[in-house]
Amino acid sequence: MISPETLEDLGYPILQQHLLSRCQTVLGKARALQRLPDKDAKGIAASLSEISEARRLLSEQQGLPIGALSDLHGILMNAQKGAVLGALELKECAVLIAISAT
Repeated sequence: MISPETLEDLGYPILQQHLLSRCQTVLGKARALQRLPDKDAKGIAASLSEISEARRLLSEQQGLPIGALSDLHGILMNAQKGAVLGALELKECAVLIAISAT
């Protein structure tokens, strides 16, 4: 665990605010708030690979294909509790799965 003082010294809260300002979904913002810098070489390499992929997608498509995403947090929480999902909720889930598969 990285100490809060070290994160502050590294300017991580500022970086985190920049990241939050670019998140387009509630779930993305929640993940950004939980994200801490990687400390091991394997984690750093994985993060750099994800960054490279995002940059490639941005340069090829002029944006990431996430504009049509719905916030499924509430739907998924209801499903986890055993609620029956309606047709519209299932369709929103299907759209997310289709976008994730590309």
